Amino acid sequence: MHQHLSLGGRQLTFVVPRDVDAVLDMYISRDQGDRDPYWCRLWPSAVALAQFILQQPELVKGKRVCDIGCGLGLAGIAAALAGAREVVMLDRETLALQCSLLSAQACGLDSVEAHTLHPSPLARAGEPSQQSGRLRQPQGIDESSASAQPRVRAELFDWTSHVCHGDYDVALACDVLYEHFSVEPMANIAPQLLNPKSGRLLLADPSCRTKDNRNKFLRLLSSQPTAPMVLQESSEVVVRMDNQDTPVQLQQLRMKQGQETVGLKLQAEE
Repeated sequence: MHQHLSLGGRQLTFVVPRDVDAVLDMYISRDQGDRDPYWCRLWPSAVALAQFILQQPELVKGKRVCDIGCGLGLAGIAAALAGAREVVMLDRETLALQCSLLSAQACGLDSVEAHTLHPSPLARAGEPSQQSGRLRQPQGIDESSASAQPRVRAELFDWTSHVCHGDYDVALACDVLYEHFSVEPMANIAPQLLNPKSGRLLLADPSCRTKDNRNKFLRLLSSQPTAPMVLQESSEVVVRMDNQDTPVQLQQLRMKQGQETVGLKLQAEE
């Protein structure tokens, strides 16, 4: 079924499962007790990051972007609408990936490709996958003009993987630090997905719920032996959904240059 969201003066449409309980029953029947249907709905963190991107399109315009644990793909879709050169949805849930691609189409994006069955994005960003297939090429648009449109595709991806390779300019991550056991795998995998010199991470999480996990995540990123990252900017916004206000922490991180330190910036969160 469709869910609608008004954001940045745009009316966005998302394809979502009709019955969340049916998704949960599917996991139970497959003995996938570690899976959950939380991806089946839009959450304030993704709304906040999507709004942030639409307000500051220069963060992603002309760049290769990945959306880690994309769920329905709101943040990634916002990046494509803001002019990203390429957006790759990453999630371990096949159904979530399909919903994110269908939602990208429903939001008016023209160049959307079918997801592959690769377990992780081993190919460099921007390299076409052998199993990718174009979902839709609108009539009246030739390949030369379509190539100028944001290209949206998806890859099966589990962030508990120890090794992956990417060369993305920007990684988006919403609600990835809810559980304490997610912090270290995320801190390990995020820098691997990014360009080692210029990559940036845009992070969104509920301000209060994940504060300790977020601080640990920042410390781990700053002490990475091969690709340490620094906190460049942190701000809080309030998202109103379902008649409830939710504070969301938005953070921008970039690759560390030389011997610079991040202690003073980390103190603001502690």
